[in-house]
Amino acid sequence: MSVTLPFAEVGEYRAAASGEQVMVLPERPRRLGPVSRVLLARLVVAVVVVQAAGAWLFFGTSSHAARAAGLGLVLPGAGFLYDAMPLLFLLTLVLLVVALVLWWGLSAHFAIPLVWLAAAGGAALLAGGPRLWSDRGAQWDWAVWPAYALALVGVGVALWKVERRYRRKLAQIPALNEHLVTATVPSRATAHRPPDEMDGELLRWCYSFAEQPAELVLANRHDAQLILDGRTVASLEYGDVVKISQGGHRFKLISVGTASFYDAFRTKFNFSIRPDVVPTRLAAPKSSE
Repeated sequence: MSVTLPFAEVGEYRAAASGEQVMVLPERPRRLGPVSRVLLARLVVAVVVVQAAGAWLFFGTSSHAARAAGLGLVLPGAGFLYDAMPLLFLLTLVLLVVALVLWWGLSAHFAIPLVWLAAAGGAALLAGGPRLWSDRGAQWDWAVWPAYALALVGVGVALWKVERRYRRKLAQIPALNEHLVTATVPSRATAHRPPDEMDGELLRWCYSFAEQPAELVLANRHDAQLILDGRTVASLEYGDVVKISQGGHRFKLISVGTASFYDAFRTKFNFSIRPDVVPTRLAAPKSSE
């Protein structure tokens, strides 16, 4: 017996050998998740706009500089090939690989568009310049067909890699679902230590800060960002004030497995390094006589 859920991303429930309903992976999942689909749609729109602009500049104008820039938008560096500068075309491809590595390794999303646009602009600027193996201002009209062919090959390779990765994952789903249904789930261990006096002292110290409003002022002229729970929520400038106060929302903590809230609390504040350390309590305000 299986129960299909109304969410295509989740899958369905199947009865395990123990009679318990176990959630399994969908047999035909989508190739991309919801966030990836949005990002891909945004990328497709941007590429279509760039390709349309490049086609208009190349086929709709007669200026050498405009046509070189247009072909450079079709394929990074293709404008240099139109300008009879094959070495700059090869250099652009090398820089494109470097930009791709920076994107993967450092999340430098600007690297690829920067190389792409710089190459198109450079081809337009050098349209009437000197050449190494040809006359000044020469152009290779045949470069348009290799440019479009290489662009189509690049798109085809990208689609083929995505499809191959998807089919590899698809082939593993039956075995994974069989494991989920037949696997023996270990009994849950819920033994947690009770809080001690040290835990109480640490919580009082934390609450004493949380109950008092605080202000942080950016006192230098360097750019800064406000990061909450690992996510950047705002950019800060010189003189900006960040106010911290108690919120109006309450929440419940859920303990999973053998994890202890008090042990995690000590680890977060590094009290596990010095187990006997006692945090400094906030001094009580002095009464004026």
